[in-house]
Amino acid sequence: MSETIKIGDIVAKPGEKAQGYVKVAEAAGFDIELPVVILNGAEPGPTVAIIAGIHPVEYPPMEGTIRLANELDPKKMRGTVITVPIFNMPGFQARVPGAPLERTQLTMAFPGDPEGGMNDRAAHFITTEILPKADYAVETHGCNFQETCPNHIIMIRTGDEKYDKANIMFARSFETEYVRRAMDKHVKPLPEKGHSLMTQCAKMGIPCILPEAGSAGGISSITGQLNEEDIVWFMDGMKNFLRNLGIIDGEGVLYDPYAVTEVYHFRSKSAGWFYPLAPNGAKVKKDQVIGEVKDTFGALLEQVKAPSDGIISLIWTRPAVNQGSILLQTFELGPKVSSIIS
Repeated sequence: MSETIKIGDIVAKPGEKAQGYVKVAEAAGFDIELPVVILNGAEPGPTVAIIAGIHPVEYPPMEGTIRLANELDPKKMRGTVITVPIFNMPGFQARVPGAPLERTQLTMAFPGDPEGGMNDRAAHFITTEILPKADYAVETHGCNFQETCPNHIIMIRTGDEKYDKANIMFARSFETEYVRRAMDKHVKPLPEKGHSLMTQCAKMGIPCILPEAGSAGGISSITGQLNEEDIVWFMDGMKNFLRNLGIIDGEGVLYDPYAVTEVYHFRSKSAGWFYPLAPNGAKVKKDQVIGEVKDTFGALLEQVKAPSDGIISLIWTRPAVNQGSILLQTFELGPKVSSIIS
């Protein structure tokens, strides 16, 4: 039999779902409260924590997290799923990419500080109240209003074979073509503080991946609605992972994406109008012209060339650029992920 799980004042007995808000900080005139859902399986098993909405205008994985919590039946589960569908509530309410009430960013607030600012206190809540209960965790993201990108997975490679193997299995549960930071060359010392949720999980030995789901906030420029395929991609990956863990019924599968060996970023040397010459996900060859900057009369100012064979992995959605503006990003692809750790 599973044990009763309590987070704040939210209590879920075995086979139950419980949800509510937990106060994590105070602002001038109001409290900062986070929505929390506990799906406590009727039988014991692993616990998976899903933290969405750190960047609060990256909507598809937030919506996918909400739907997933409503679709799963704890009476039929072996293990537990804990979700925070919107972590950055002030940003969500203000409809801005960052943290409007503080200068610091939630992505760099971990492990947090119970005596610090609002972001530090919110990160401390996740670090002390949710992560210690988790065997696996997910930090969800997507491309925000100013970016477009193909759906893919980011992970952390630590050099600990057991941890890295678990993270790669986690990443392979999503039907993606690309996994970032999966190779030995990506092993780096973990910082003490001022880092991401995924880094905090690595420091605590909790396998954690970061699905990037959706472009331009995940909202269709044609319909004005969320792109359903991005929500479904995230949910399908999560449910497949839960099957691989045995938390829900069904046979899980493992996909075999490419490991990304290098990520190249390009910024404008000139101010003007940016023209990407290939779409996201397009394969490109070394020295291929993949973008141009022109002046407002249409005269060519500069060209962007691919530094290697690879794919277009991010495009800035605003044609108007200044000197130093982000233009686009490419991935250089390496071996299949299945060949990295046996």
